[in-house]
Amino acid sequence: MLRINIFLLSLLAITFAQDPPPEFEFNTSQFQAFYFFDDALLDGETLESNDWVAAFRGDVCVGSRRWDTTGSCSNAAFTDKATCVEAEAVWTWHLCGGGVCDVPALGDDGSVATEDYLLIGEIPTFKIYDNSSGQFFDAYPLAGEVEGYEHNLFSLNTLIGGCSDDAIPDCSGECGGSLENDACGVCGGDDSACIPDDFFYNQSSDQAFYYFNEAFAIYNVHPDSAAALPLDDEDWIGAFNGDICIGAKSWDTSGCGGGICAVPVMGDDGEEYSTGYITEGNYPTFKIYDASKDEYYEAIPSSNEEWSPNTFHLIDRIDAEIRGCMVPEDINYNSEATFPDYSFCDVQGFSQNLDLHSHNNLVSFHTLPENDATVSSIFAGTLVDRVITDGSSAFDTGCYQDGDSNDPNGDCNYTDGSGVWVGH
Repeated sequence: MLRINIFLLSLLAITFAQDPPPEFEFNTSQFQAFYFFDDALLDGETLESNDWVAAFRGDVCVGSRRWDTTGSCSNAAFTDKATCVEAEAVWTWHLCGGGVCDVPALGDDGSVATEDYLLIGEIPTFKIYDNSSGQFFDAYPLAGEVEGYEHNLFSLNTLIGGCSDDAIPDCSGECGGSLENDACGVCGGDDSACIPDDFFYNQSSDQAFYYFNEAFAIYNVHPDSAAALPLDDEDWIGAFNGDICIGAKSWDTSGCGGGICAVPVMGDDGEEYSTGYITEGNYPTFKIYDASKDEYYEAIPSSNEEWSPNTFHLIDRIDAEIRGCMVPEDINYNSEATFPDYSFCDVQGFSQNLDLHSHNNLVSFHTLPENDATVSSIFAGTLVDRVITDGSSAFDTGCYQDGDSNDPNGDCNYTDGSGVWVGH
């Protein structure tokens, strides 16, 4: 921690030593964050070494940095780092270490001098000062929104840019350009850099869109701690027709209109690329990809909507299959589970007490063993010495058809009947 504090103080000392323009001056604070950018552009060109970038909270400057990514070599014959190092000389950065500059952003530490500075969670805005023209321009992080302010935050970002004509640059820094970051954060990308393997699909001219207000992955650990967990930005929802993926969408609600994401669902338009895709009157199924677990789950929409081309469906919510213990007698029984997963159960099996009187008794069971439903398995270790099912009788390890105790015919399976007679 001491090493970090010394580093932060050295950054601030350098900032003040460079004499920022008056609009970019700021007071010191014991609460600080630093926003690093690989490059800073004005009208698509990298800033000069006398230009500045500043962070603001409203109209209040809360930090600034001169954008000097230059350096010098101990051997004046070399003017770039690569050739300098190759010549076994020493390269020294003038201001921004590694050629990557940071913009300090200071927080409100309770003093009068910082009363309008950043608070936890707030996102700073940025401006560029162009030294050659003496003008200030709004600047925008171009790889998506930056992190909210936290004390001692080091936020790593790729690009920040502005335009002298007040246009908003696209993700490449081009003023008035049309490129956007895809769901994977790739400028001008097609989502393929991060799309899950099972969710690739072809575009079709016949499309419908299924909007989900909410999407959840549900995991049961114990009945009183089962939780509906909203999907993260890196999770996906895929649409399927049988085993064929016919559409997918990453669950990044910041990029969805109104925070409601739509899953495109492609239909069979008669072309080869859409063979096996959904046709009018049928219903798509869905899967959820949980990026944190790298697993796919069947997904259950709150309502099923019939597919037809050029339609829009608004559905309340969609949930990953609810895996849980489905044994009613188990203390971890989950009545909402839709998919049995006995690893959630307190034990892998359970016992049932039978009140038996002498001779024959009719009994039934609430559930059956998953792997071995034979009577010898069910009654192993009990005082029961005869089991009759559907007119058949059995001792521990043999099944006797038609009550003939002299003609063993293998083991009886409990599924032969809905109830059994037992005797002891």
